[in-house]
Amino acid sequence: MVDTKRRLLRAGQDILAGLDGEPRNGILLFDEPGNGKTMFAEALAGELDISFFPVAFGDMASKWINETPETLRVDSWVSGSR
Repeated sequence: MVDTKRRLLRAGQDILAGLDGEPRNGILLFDEPGNGKTMFAEALAGELDISFFPVAFGDMASKWINETPETLRVDSWVSGSR
């Protein structure tokens, strides 16, 4: 996992630096449940000194157009994450 940790840390640093000097969107980790993605992401966020909030499919699914992005946007600001 040393190589994976190093690659994700570098990717996180690159994302924060941005190509044009502005921070970009984050990293999406996906795989079967129970293999440590959330723990890994929390540790990476700690290394980068940034906020972390997990998003599950149930948080994003909606039958209404544009309801999901607005819900995620409001919830992230309410919880103090960015």
